[in-house]
Amino acid sequence: MKSIVNISEAGNLAIHALAYMVGLGPEVPVSATKIAGDLGVSESHLAKVLQKLARNDFIKSTRGAGGGFFFDRDASNITLLEVLVAVDGPLPGGGCLLGVPICPAGDCKLRGLTKKVSALVTEELSHITLGDIGLFPIKGK
Repeated sequence: MKSIVNISEAGNLAIHALAYMVGLGPEVPVSATKIAGDLGVSESHLAKVLQKLARNDFIKSTRGAGGGFFFDRDASNITLLEVLVAVDGPLPGGGCLLGVPICPAGDCKLRGLTKKVSALVTEELSHITLGDIGLFPIKGK
C-alpha cells in the first residue's frame, strides 16, 4: 500500500513547486524548466500545474528574458487544502477503502472509517500552510 491518503500527482507538484518558490523568496521569477529540473519532474506536467496556480492567483508570471513564475503572497496564509482544491477540485468525501466496492449496497463495514479519515485529512490540510512546511532546499543556493 502506497498511502491511505491519495494526493494526485498534480496536487503533489503544486505543493512542491509552491514550496520551492517560497524558498526563493518573494517575487523572484523562476522558469518551469528550472523548477522541473530541480524537482526531477516532468516539465510539461509541471507547466500545466503552474498555469492552473497562476489562474487561481497563487502565483504570478512574467514573460521575456528573466521572466518566469514567482510567488508574491504570504505563505502563512495559504493552506495545503486551498492548493489541492485549486488544482484538483474538492477532496473526495470517502469512497471505498479497498478501491473497488464489493459489499452489498448500504452494508459497508468500512464506510464510517473512510468518512472519518476523509474528515480528518480535510481538517488537517485546512490548518497546515505553505509557511508551515518549511523552505524547500534549493540547489545552488
